[in-house]
Amino acid sequence: MVNHLEFDLDLTGRTMTLLGREYSLSTLLRTIVFLGAYLLLRPYLLQLTAKFQASDHDREVADDADGDSMAATGKTALRLGEIESDGEESGWGAKARRRVREERRRLEEEVERAEEEEEDAQLNALLED
Repeated sequence: MVNHLEFDLDLTGRTMTLLGREYSLSTLLRTIVFLGAYLLLRPYLLQLTAKFQASDHDREVADDADGDSMAATGKTALRLGEIESDGEESGWGAKARRRVREERRRLEEEVERAEEEEEDAQLNALLED
């Protein structure tokens, strides 16, 4: 049976084997420092972002509502440069729906162009006779 909880410490080579992988002590120390910093700083970062969010929610909404946040206005208004559509531009699959619509439009245009070319060819054939 394979021992998956393998642990070995080699002080002469300054390596440690943990779960079948060999790590240097500097790599382990760096990982421990990053994890410790994350665990120490995470609550303060959460408090800071909660304070920004609360101030955003408490902000007065201007009449023009162009520069206001979505949280303050309570709606998902389209920003400048976004394409207006039939309301399907948010949520899961929005890009896929937009691609399908564009593909349908392109195919419809090709069909119309082919029909026009066919009509032109028929008219030309009639005019030549």
